[in-house]
Parts: sequence; C-alpha cells; structure tokens
Amino acid sequence: MQISQQLATMSNGSQPDILPLPSSLNQSYFQPTTSALVCNTLWFLSLAFSLTCALTATLVEQWARNYLQATESRPTPQKRARICAYLYQGLQKFGMATVVEAIPLLLHISLLLFFAGLVEFYRPVNSIISYLALATLAVCVGLYTLTTFLPIFYHDCPYRTPLSNVWWRILQTFRLLRRLEGTMAQAREQDATEISSRRDERDLEAMCWTMESLREDSELEPFVEVIPKVVSGYDYSAKLLLHKLLDHEKISARLGYRLPRLLMTCAGGLLDQSLSQKRATTCLTAIWSLSMMSLAVADAPLTSLFKVRFGEPTLKNVETIKNDIPAVANYAISTTTAIARSLLDMYADRAVAAEGELVTFQQTQNWQDQGSGIRFEQWTPRHPLHVISKIKQHTVALEQLSFSKPGLSSPVPYVMIGTLWHYLEELVVGTVQYGNSMRDTLQSLLDFRRFLNQAGFSLTMDFVSNLLTSSSLPYEPFSTIRRLFVRLDFSLPVTPDSQSHLVAYLDEALEHNPTGETRLPKSIINVLLGFVRTLDDPGCIIKARSIVTRYMIMHPTSDAAQNALSVLEECLPGHDRASTLEIFSLHLNANAKLDKTPTQSLLVSERLVSGWEHIVSRSKTI
Repeated sequence: MQISQQLATMSNGSQPDILPLPSSLNQSYFQPTTSALVCNTLWFLSLAFSLTCALTATLVEQWARNYLQATESRPTPQKRARICAYLYQGLQKFGMATVVEAIPLLLHISLLLFFAGLVEFYRPVNSIISYLALATLAVCVGLYTLTTFLPIFYHDCPYRTPLSNVWWRILQTFRLLRRLEGTMAQAREQDATEISSRRDERDLEAMCWTMESLREDSELEPFVEVIPKVVSGYDYSAKLLLHKLLDHEKISARLGYRLPRLLMTCAGGLLDQSLSQKRATTCLTAIWSLSMMSLAVADAPLTSLFKVRFGEPTLKNVETIKNDIPAVANYAISTTTAIARSLLDMYADRAVAAEGELVTFQQTQNWQDQGSGIRFEQWTPRHPLHVISKIKQHTVALEQLSFSKPGLSSPVPYVMIGTLWHYLEELVVGTVQYGNSMRDTLQSLLDFRRFLNQAGFSLTMDFVSNLLTSSSLPYEPFSTIRRLFVRLDFSLPVTPDSQSHLVAYLDEALEHNPTGETRLPKSIINVLLGFVRTLDDPGCIIKARSIVTRYMIMHPTSDAAQNALSVLEECLPGHDRASTLEIFSLHLNANAKLDKTPTQSLLVSERLVSGWEHIVSRSKTI
C-alpha cells in the first residue's frame, strides 16, 4: 500500500512523502487463514514422516550390515552359530521385524498427508481443481483400503499393505476371522498345502504347464527320473496327479504318450551308447513304477485298485529297446511283466464286473454298470452259438500262444484277448437285450476268468524262469513277483503242466550251493513258496513237499516254508499224507540232489543235527 501511494503521488508530479504503515498492517496483528494453517500442517507432517522413513531405512540397513558382520566374521562354525542364535533372539526380543514393517507405513502416511494438503491448498484458489484433487485422493484411499483387506480374506491375493497385519490382529481379537490363531503367512501356507480338491487342481494345472514347457527330450528326462520315487512314496495326492497326467486330454501334457515316445528315442543308434542306456533305464523304471502303482480312483471304470496305464504298443516298444540295448534287459523283463499283469488285471476285473452286472440284471431286470465298461450302442448281436464258437476258437489259439516264445511278454496275446473280450461283450449284450441263455453267458465269463488266471500263472512262471536263468536279477524282483502273487486267484485251477513247471522251478530255486546259499534271495523264495497253494495234482504235491522239507533242513525256522508245508499236507488226501519226518527220511534216501557234491552232503549233515528237533516238533504239530 505504501508503494502504491508513492507511485500515485509521483504520477501527479509531486514529491512523495513517506507515510507510516497503518496499525492494521502491523506484523504482530497478522492472522493466517485456516486453509493456510491446514495446508502447511499437512505438508510439514508429510515432510516429517518422509524424512523419518528415510532415516529409519538407513538405520535398518546399518543394523542388518552389523548383524551380518557379527555372524560371519568368526572362523569357527560353533562360534558363528552361537553368535547368530544370540543376535537372532535379540532381534525377536526388541521387535526388529515390527520396525522393518513400519518403514513402508511411514512413507504411505507421508504420501497421504501430501495429497490431503494439496486438496486444502487448492480449495481457496479454485474449487474445481480442489474437487478433482479430492476425487483423486478418495480413489487412492479406496484402493489402499481394498489392498489392505483383500489378503485378510483371500490368502492367495498378492496385494497387501503394512496395515494388513494390524487389521488381521484386530479382527482376530474380536473373533471375526475363521482362524483365531497364527499369522497371515501361516494362514496362507496352510491354505496352500492342506489336502483339498482345489489343491489337487492347482497341482495338476502347474504340472501340465511344466510338461508343456519341457519340449526337449533332454529336459523331460530329469522329470521322468523322479517318477519312481513319487510312486514309492506315501503322498497319495502325488500319485493321483501322476494318474491324471497319464491320460490327460492335452497330448503335450499326457505322460502316457510322452514317456513311451521318450523311450523310443533310445532305439536306432541315434544317441550315444551310454546316454541311450541311461535314458532307457530311466524310462523303463518309470514305466514299471507307473504300471505297479496301486491307486483308488473314484472315476476309474474298473472295480479294482489297478488301472491299466500302458498297453500293447508299450510292450512292443520295450521289446524293441531290449533287443537294441541288451544292457537294459533286466529292466525290460520287469517292465514287460508289470505291463502284462496290468492288462490281465484289467480284463479280469471287467469279467468279474460283468458277472455281477448279469446277476443284478437277472434279479432286477435293470442293467447297472459296475465297471465292466460294456456299452449297448451300435450293437447288432449275432446268434449266441456262433459267438460262443468264436470264443472257444480264440481261447484255444490263445492257450497255444501263451506257451510259445516270447509268450505273454509280447503284445500279440493281448490283442487277441481284446478280441475275445469283444465277443464276450457281444454275448452279454445279446443276453440282456435279446434273452440269450444267462447260464451260457456266465459260463463263458467264468471260462474267460479261468484262462486269464492261467495266463497270469504262466506269466509268473516266465518271470521265475528269468530269475533263475539270468546272470543278474531283474529290476525290483521282489515287488514284481509279489504283484504277480497277489493278483492270482487261487480258487481257480491251473494246468498240470504249469504245476510241474512250478515244482521244477521251486526245486531249482531252493537248491543250496556248497556255501549253503540259495540261488534266489530269501524274500523272493518266501513269495515263491506261497505259490504251492495252486497245486492240486498229487504227484506235484508230493514232490513239492519233499523239496520244501529239504529246504527246512537248512532253514528250520522259516515261517514261509512251514506254512507251505502245512498247505501241502492239507492238499493231499488222508491216505496219501505222511509226517514231515517220514517225508524227510524218504527224501534223504531217494533225492540225488543232496549227494551231488561231497561238500554239499557234509553241509547238509552238519545242519541236519541242528534242525532235527525242530523238524520232529513241526511234524507232530502238523
């Protein structure tokens, strides 16, 4: 005002006079506006929080550096461990984690105060700009609030703020959360790892992405290496995941397609010999494990716990690899045996299910699918006598093929078994829709199961033959022969020739060398002794009893041998039975194998004295 008056006086050509300032403009009477006070308060608070954040961050960095220096500067591990534990307890005691989490919160508060001050700054200047700034601030606060509460209720949410943990504790205190204990991190970990269908779906999606990403064979091979460990583990979800990958709808993620394809890259000499042998071994062990994997699956079309994973083409591929790479023959033997047994299991389970479905249909006149997989669409059944004739022809051809080489380890028998099952399906459909003889159909299904059981027994004898003739044992022989034993139906008969083979193999397996050891491990012999339950031919039973008795001389405490001897005693008619002591006496005088070498005879004589009392007591018990 003073300057304005002087300028006005000078414009009139007069000499300006210096006048005193009015008392109203005295500095002691100056009063800032409310808007200016609010704006400056918010901005200076924002500056204070920002500087405090920077200072705290610098101090935390210095504290962390001092911690590392204190824990890593000592040469001995014991001192480092004790100092680390001492300082770590100090971190927990003085709430270092809380200080670190508060640093971003200070910066967030500073930013919020700055925006609030900006709104107040524009309010007296221009209301439109002020409202625009206020709307921007409201949106930011809303988004900040949303990101604060989202991870509290959705633990897989990637957003969070420093206030999320604070509100988590507040809601826990008022019992407004499902989990009343633990931190947010613990709740997230529990949701991610607890057993649930959603977790299985996430695992499957992640594994499919992994399989699709492994485009090169060299990338897929390490993935295949871990399959046997997963199958042999106790994690059911991991096994279920492998089961879903075997028949996945995407061919790039379908393990049942990519695994045999990876195996065939070893053939043809395209790879280095050592590399092809390693890859073939990896693939064969994985295929064996998946074929042996037992899994109860709700959507499986079979009634048993076993589901076929590899079929006839895989058998052909394994046979090719066995011929090209002889070094993996032991792995190929176990793999083909496991695949063949799974194929027989599939048809046997379908036959059992079909029998149950027919019995239910006979009682209720309603067809209920119980796992046979029989479908009535596009069927025009022929005359039942014609179908039964075809079934008998194929059965005879299969029986002849089963005893030829390579027998049940080749894919040809299973193609024919598939055709035979096709005729049985036609016979069942004709029974249900056209009233064919129920008795003939059930008899055909029973004959089919008898043939499959005989085929399973022949497959077992082939595997035992490989055990006895190979220079080294096949891959996982105990698990393989145990699977063969478990899946046999001992209520169904086997042919006398098969029984003779069993007795011959049993005699060879239980024979002792000069050092007193058998050709096969004791665990395998114990399973092999269980097969005597299939014997019903008196001559085979007498021979087997003599063999088992001789084995008990060397191993008088063998429970498996004692059980086998009890079974053999029960299988014979009463007039053919004899005590163990009588059988041993006859065997000692008649069996030539005990006198093959003087060393072996001497070894038997020495062990005879120690085992005599046990044999006598066992024979009295029987």
